[in-house]
Amino acid sequence: MTEEDLLVHAFFLPERRSRYSEFLMNRKHRRKFLSELAHFRGLDERYKRSIPPAKQTPDGIAQLLRQAGASTTCLVISDHKEIDGTRLPLSEAVATILGRTAGTFLSCKPGLLAYFENEDGRWILKRD
Repeated sequence: MTEEDLLVHAFFLPERRSRYSEFLMNRKHRRKFLSELAHFRGLDERYKRSIPPAKQTPDGIAQLLRQAGASTTCLVISDHKEIDGTRLPLSEAVATILGRTAGTFLSCKPGLLAYFENEDGRWILKRD
């Protein structure tokens, strides 16, 4: 299972997991999936953690992710073509995307910890 699959299976609604995994594997369908991120409705609400307003800065979010066990690098799934599918240092990834994309996932600890932001808000995704 790829890191993208682990993210989908950990944090997406069960009835949408197969569909979104297939979308991510296919270039044509991946663009369709990425275009849905701006107002994404496929997350399992049980794993969303709010980020206090005072922590919604690149340093604040990176710090919260490190405290939760994030790796030093993360996999980026983003509507921002230049960084989609890349692995970046955690702090750099957060600074690059914060408020600059319509929708982005950062996989920080495969299947256990991620960050998601879109036009509707910012969340840490965590499996306990």
